[in-house]
Amino acid sequence: MADFGKVMAAIASGLCVSCVAGVAAEIPDAALRVRGANAPRIVEIREAQNARFAIINAGLNSKLRAGVQCAAGEAEKGGLIVVDASLEKCVALILDGAQPKSGDRVYIIPAN
Repeated sequence: MADFGKVMAAIASGLCVSCVAGVAAEIPDAALRVRGANAPRIVEIREAQNARFAIINAGLNSKLRAGVQCAAGEAEKGGLIVVDASLEKCVALILDGAQPKSGDRVYIIPAN
């Protein structure tokens, strides 16, 4: 399981997390927007010194892996980038301007 404390500490201390571009290009369109009760959701928003993070209740089992760009709630543009993932949970960096809330559904943004 991913150690989310280490991820948050690394980001907050100014270390750069490199994200792989084009990761979502390999994911079929049907998997991009899961609807209903099975949709991944933000379970918690955590504030660090220099960054904000969303804890999501899905991970590798829902195609969420490091580098995947996501949107939360009704937003059509990405506001989250997954920085660490385990099988059933992941952590996403919240980009400037994004305002996700706990309970928001999370959608993968296609790479192209």
